[in-house]
Amino acid sequence: ATDTVDVTVTICVGINEVVKNNATISFFPNPNNGQFKLEIDNVKALNSIIEVVSINGQIVYTENLNINGSLSKDISLNVEKGLYFVRLINDNGVKVEKLIIK
Repeated sequence: ATDTVDVTVTICVGINEVVKNNATISFFPNPNNGQFKLEIDNVKALNSIIEVVSINGQIVYTENLNINGSLSKDISLNVEKGLYFVRLINDNGVKVEKLIIK
């Protein structure tokens, strides 16, 4: 006897395609010196996590957040200059934006 299995493959060209909502992450200014205002909009997710990750994959900042719509927060990092990624992780998926520290 033989079994038939149907496999559906969805091509994903970027991490942002995984997000099933209209979440936006922005920060001002960008580039900055490690001090910036983080703004998150269009998110309704308790137990969200915001992370700042270095280009090497090291998490340099993490915070658990409860977001009901939008959030504005001042963040101060004491890190080396370079490219970082700001990740918003919750039940709706993962959203990533680039952050430059000068």
